[in-house]
This record gives sequence, C-alpha cells and structure tokens, in this order.
Amino acid sequence: MQLQHSEAGQELIKALQEATRDLLAVALQSLECVKGIRLQHMRLMIAVHEHPGAASVTLSDTLGISPSSVTRQADRLCETGYLTRTQHPQSRRVVVLTLTPKGEETVAAVLAYRANLFARALPGIKPEHWAALTNGLTELHVALRDSRQQPADA
Repeated sequence: MQLQHSEAGQELIKALQEATRDLLAVALQSLECVKGIRLQHMRLMIAVHEHPGAASVTLSDTLGISPSSVTRQADRLCETGYLTRTQHPQSRRVVVLTLTPKGEETVAAVLAYRANLFARALPGIKPEHWAALTNGLTELHVALRDSRQQPADA
C-alpha cells in the first residue's frame, strides 16, 4: 500500500504540509533582520557556511538546484559583497565560493534569529518528545535529500 493512500500516511503528509508552512514562515521572518537578501540567496550562503571550501557543483548537489542556478545566485552575492569566488587549489576549472566577513555576519545574524525563534517555541513541546522530534526531523532531512537524487519517475 502506498503511504499517501493510508490514513496514517495522509495524516503525516498533512502534518508535514503544516510544518512546511511554519518553517517557511520562520525562514522568511529571519530575513527581516538582514535587508536585501532573498531566501534562495540565504540558502546558498548557509550552504557555503556549512561546507567551507566546497566547489560550486557540490553546493549545487547539496541544495538540489542546477549548477547554473548556483552560478547566477553566486554572481549576485559576489556583486553585493557577501561571497567571493576563487579557483580550487588543485583544479583551476573548479570554482570555490567563500563567505566574506559581511556574508559571515549576515549568516550568523539569520541563524541566531532562527535559533531564538525555535528556543521560544520549545517550551510548547514536552521535553520527553524532543529526542523523537530530533530523530524524525533528521530522518526526514535524509529522506528528502535522497529523494532529490533519484529520477522523478523512480
């Protein structure tokens, strides 16, 4: 039986849809503390922050977007002083993106803002549910990442 056709599967999908709306609101709200940054640009900046020295193609895979999208977003972020582009030390054809100090400050501000929002919400969740929530979210992250890497008709 397909998950989406079972009652439990439908309830889970409904809860995930609600969580998506809530987390998207957190992501968008966190950008209010740094004017002029779009959500897709912040995703790239956070990926660069989490994967220092990664090549553009690696960031493309990490984010589940095309290499040309990474290039376009990086162009904009380099123009505005958030990123720098350099050649990989072993291969001049490989481009490495690095956050500038301005980019690091911006990412730090957004992550701190989000952490504060989550910390304010945590008292609404029973502490005995935290481990299960952490495990479930981690599993979801891995499953979504893996599903992006599979062909759509698989």
